[in-house]
Amino acid sequence: MVIGNISEKIIDYALLEENAIVISPFNCGQKAFSIPFNKLEEIDEKKIPSFHFSQNKYTALGEEHYIETVEKGIEKLHANKLSKVVLANTKTIKNSRFEPMLYFKKLEEKYPTAFIYFISSPQTGTWFGASPEPLVRTENNQLQTVAMAGTLAQTPQAIWSNKEREEQAMVCQYLEDKLSAAALPFKKNGPFNYAAGALTHLRTEYFCEGIPSNNSMAKFIEEINPTPAVAGIPKEEAIQFIEKEEGFKRNLYAGFIGIKQYNEAQLFVNIRCMEWQRETLTLFAGAGITKDSNPQREWEETQNKMITMEALINLHND
Repeated sequence: MVIGNISEKIIDYALLEENAIVISPFNCGQKAFSIPFNKLEEIDEKKIPSFHFSQNKYTALGEEHYIETVEKGIEKLHANKLSKVVLANTKTIKNSRFEPMLYFKKLEEKYPTAFIYFISSPQTGTWFGASPEPLVRTENNQLQTVAMAGTLAQTPQAIWSNKEREEQAMVCQYLEDKLSAAALPFKKNGPFNYAAGALTHLRTEYFCEGIPSNNSMAKFIEEINPTPAVAGIPKEEAIQFIEKEEGFKRNLYAGFIGIKQYNEAQLFVNIRCMEWQRETLTLFAGAGITKDSNPQREWEETQNKMITMEALINLHND
């Protein structure tokens, strides 16, 4: 548990204090809010301050809007304007009896290998997450990042289509290019099946010896964030399409969140997340769109991804 004063605005990663929780909204490059801390404490529910609720409101755009947006994306792909674009949607659930600490504990129990968080601040509002996807991790003089794309319901043996393998290959190639440009020689592990909650993903891990300096790390994060797994390729063109067509502001969804501590970083892409707004809970999920995408299946993929967070909201809804 960390209790502290969050920065008033996002600041450069290289300027963040050594011990800090960092929270970066979507498409902010390497800039992030920070909550400095002296030490990590055991959770004490009596010490948790009052919750901060944002004024964010999300209109239920629905299946028809999402499918139409995917179809527009596929047109761009066939016109060679994009190679891949990730399109998301939201789902808002009314629940006036939500108990945040109970929900956080359920996330911890259900997803032991994910990065589980619960954050509340005036700048961010109140969010929960269970992310299976590291952006950058450093430990024991080694840097790790991952490429993760493709999603199926968890089965004993996942059968991947050419579309899903192509999507994963694009993310891998992008990361490998950025690692090479940053002079970070890497060892590669994958792709392999990776279970996360009720879903299975294709995942490739990259390991680099040595930890970059603060400035080099900031530059590398700027290059890879947002990743093709949550934005698309080419990055700028994909982001422009997302902001024009998606129909809502992503806020913290698909940004990154984690800990910067003692010159080491544990940063995770903020997927499988949820925002709490007093009497409503808003879920977020996206799907990678390629030329071979089926709009109906992409809609279903986003719904399946939301199950990760939604399944544990088993309190009485209004």
